[in-house]
Amino acid sequence: WPKCAGRIDWTTFVDFTNLAAAGERRGWRTVFYGPQNLLEQVSRLNLTLNGNSYSVPGYAVLQQDGWVSRHVKGWYGRESDMDGTGVQRWTSFKALLLEKPSAKEAQSPILFPSWHLDTRLTDPCWSFDPSTVPLADWIPRQGKDSHDALTKLTDEINQKLGRQYAEGYEETQLAVRLVDFLVAKSGCDAVRPATVAAILERPGKWEVLRRRLLNKWGEMWGEETVTRVARGILERLASGEEEEATWPFACAGQQAAMLLCATPGGASKAGSRL
Repeated sequence: WPKCAGRIDWTTFVDFTNLAAAGERRGWRTVFYGPQNLLEQVSRLNLTLNGNSYSVPGYAVLQQDGWVSRHVKGWYGRESDMDGTGVQRWTSFKALLLEKPSAKEAQSPILFPSWHLDTRLTDPCWSFDPSTVPLADWIPRQGKDSHDALTKLTDEINQKLGRQYAEGYEETQLAVRLVDFLVAKSGCDAVRPATVAAILERPGKWEVLRRRLLNKWGEMWGEETVTRVARGILERLASGEEEEATWPFACAGQQAAMLLCATPGGASKAGSRL
C-alpha cells in the first residue's frame, strides 16, 4: 500500500517511525513530522531558488469571521469538544514529509517545529511529552523503578495526567498558530524579545494584544486557554531562555518564532533577524 498511497486511502500506513526509518535507509531525509495543521502557514513564505527570490502568500483554513465547524476545530487540533466522547487526541491526523536524495538540500517548505518520531528524541525543552500516551511518558520520568512509580499512581493522579497531556497536545498546536498569526499581521518585530517584554510590562498593550488573539482564536479555544498560552509564549520569548524545560506550548511558540524570523528567509525579510 505505501507504494500506491492514495489509491486506496492516503492514510494507508500510519507507522510513521518505521516509514521514516525505511526512507532514511534509502537516503531520504525527514523534513517534517507533526500534526496536519502545521502544514498551514498564514504568514508569507520567502524562498530563494536559483538566485531568484520569491514571496509566497500565506493561507489559512480558518479565515477571518469564518465558520468554526467541528471539522475546522479538528484540523487545528482542537478535538476535546468535537463529539463529547473523550477522543484520544494523539490519534488525530499527522503528516510525514520526506525528501528524495539530491545533490543540494532544498529549503524546507515547513517552517514550524517538527515533532519527534522516537521518544528518545523528545525535545529536552518539553517538561513532559504530550504527543504520547500519558503513562508511557510519566512513568519513565519518575525514575528507574517503574514498580515504585506505579505504586504512587492514584486515580486522582491518573485523571490529572489525562487532562494535562490532552491539553498539552492541543495547546502545543495552538502556540504555533498564535505565533504564525502575529507574524502574519505585524511582522517579525511582533515576536522580538524587546517588543514582547514591552508588551508584558504594560497592561494596556497586553490587553490590546490579548483581545486581538481572542478575536481570531477565542471562539475555538476559549478565553482562558488563549490567554494562558499566549502569555506563556510571550514570557518565554522575552526571557530568551532556550535550555530550561517548560510547558511544551511555550517551547513550540518560541521555536516557531525562531524558524519564522531568526534568519533571512521564512517569514522574515532579508536581513530581518530576531
